[in-house]
Formats: sequence, C-alpha cells, structure tokens
Amino acid sequence: VVAYDHTGGHFATRLWWALRYHGHDRVAVLDGGWNAWVAAGRPVTTDAPDVPAATFTPRMVPALRAGVDDLAASVDDPGTGAPRIIDARDREQYTGATRRGPRGGHIPGAVHLPSKALVEADGRWKSLAAQRAVVEAAGIVPGDPVVAYCNGGVTATGVLFALHRLGYGDGANYDGSWNEWGERTDLPVEEGVPGQGWVAPVPQIRPGASVIRADRARCPGHPDITPDRDRSDVSSRPCSGRGGDVGVRPVGMVSAGSAATKEPGDPR
Repeated sequence: VVAYDHTGGHFATRLWWALRYHGHDRVAVLDGGWNAWVAAGRPVTTDAPDVPAATFTPRMVPALRAGVDDLAASVDDPGTGAPRIIDARDREQYTGATRRGPRGGHIPGAVHLPSKALVEADGRWKSLAAQRAVVEAAGIVPGDPVVAYCNGGVTATGVLFALHRLGYGDGANYDGSWNEWGERTDLPVEEGVPGQGWVAPVPQIRPGASVIRADRARCPGHPDITPDRDRSDVSSRPCSGRGGDVGVRPVGMVSAGSAATKEPGDPR
C-alpha cells in the first residue's frame, strides 16, 4: 500500500500507522503527496479503479497504540522504563497560549516535537539528517520507548513515521490525544515551557475557573495558587470553559475514504 494526501503529510501517515497497527507492514507514504505528483507531470485520472475483493485478517499490534490509562500511569510514575511522551502539536497549543477545548497546555512531562518541524514548506519530508537533528534537539534517543500525541491521534503519526525511518524503533500513538486528555478534569495538565511552567492542580481546572499560565501573574480568582515565578507585568487569563473533496487521483491509486481522520481546524 502507498498512502498519500495532498502533501504526503500526517493524513497519509495516519493510514500508515493504522495499517501497521492492524498487522499490515507493507505500507509506504508518497513523499510530497498529490501536490508533488501533479507538479512532476505524473498521470492522473478521475476514474475509480476496479479493485478485486480481498480478505484481510487483522493481527493487532497493541504496542503501537496507547490509551489514556497508559499515559496517566506514566505521568504518575515517570521512573525507569516509563515512555518518553511527545507532544506533536504546534508551540502555541503546547504552551497553552492557544486552546482547543476547555483546557490548554500539555501532558505533564511531555517534550515538544512538532510534526511540522520534520517537513519542508512544500510538504516534502526533510532529509533524514535534518529530521535526526530535530529529534535529537527534543532529547529523544534511539531505543527510548515513546508515546506521541496531538489533538486526535493524526498529527502524532508524522512523528512516529519519522522515528521509524530514522531507526529509533516503533513508538505508540496515544489515539485519544488532547481531545480526550484535555476533557478529563481528573487528569493533570502543564502550561508554559518545561522548567518554567507549572502543573495545574486538578480540582482547580473546571469551566469557569481561573487558570494561570506559567508566564502569567497571580490568579485573582485563586490567590493561593501562583506560578513558580510571578510576573506582575501581565495579568491572568480566565478559563471560559468549553468554550476536502476528492477529485482526480494518481492512476491506479484508491481512495482511503475515512481511514484517516481529519483533526478539526487543522489546515493540512
């Protein structure tokens, strides 16, 4: 199977991950995707291919998928053997400056390795050397057990795809990701940058409560809670609570349909 999307990005890597999770390893991603294919003058068609029926027997690989209980256990006991947690979203969502859902920030202890840092502006994958530099800058070393997440388990697969190609091994995808974790007020979150952020006490995080960012001043709604360094030049931010068509395709290719799930609001 060769998977592609418009740029060879995380929708294609989501299908790559899903097939491998179900036991089908013979899958690749078309670098540059549809845009690169068309730009190269490759043949395209509007006709749907006539594909003979086949029987596929899934052989699940549980190690490639992590659940919320797995992540919660790692956060509670981040000792030897605990996986490195990777947040594949953009910096604004990681720090909590931008929210998608009732809470912002990231899973405590997660390192930031945005999936978009692994690809060029045109959507093609960066060279393996450039990808390795990005991964090493995030503190990931070969052999580390890894769990990656994003908002809905899609963008995270881009990081897992890169780690696989670099020989770092097969990490797990936290499929529920922030769409699940952020909704669970019984689970802790951290805002800001590691070393400058703080872990938000679970009882304080609820719709209508005030939440302090790591770079914010004391929360007027919760004067007993302060960040690890007070900044009087900025004010706290209130928590408001919850607040593509398929056209032509490369000759011989089939559409994955809904196999890859789009994350709401994601432009890629």
